[in-house]
Amino acid sequence: MPSVLVARPDQQRGTRRNEEVVTKCRKSFEALIPLVATQISSGYTMTSQLASIIDSGCTGREGELPKSERIEHIRQKIWKLLHIGPHEGYTVTRKDAEYVLWLSLSTIRYYAMQFNKLSESS
Repeated sequence: MPSVLVARPDQQRGTRRNEEVVTKCRKSFEALIPLVATQISSGYTMTSQLASIIDSGCTGREGELPKSERIEHIRQKIWKLLHIGPHEGYTVTRKDAEYVLWLSLSTIRYYAMQFNKLSESS
């Protein structure tokens, strides 16, 4: 019986750390929004300068969304996923925290590389 009482606080602390990872990633994504997107009536769209850098040399197929719009949709989906952390009814596991951390880091790194291209072209 005592081992059960010891395990529960440890499990709760682990969950809180996992939620903290998700919350910090969400805050990073929220700081990214003004740099990459402009709010429109139906939500957000990628800024035109950033979109032009991402889409340069990438014509895509006729009738399909440009690469920049696809990437913007992915950013928005990740941002929505990052809202699971502190809400009741969600348990954020270590695997969840690792997943959103890698998604966030990869996405922010991608944008950083695009900003670098943008600054080089100016």
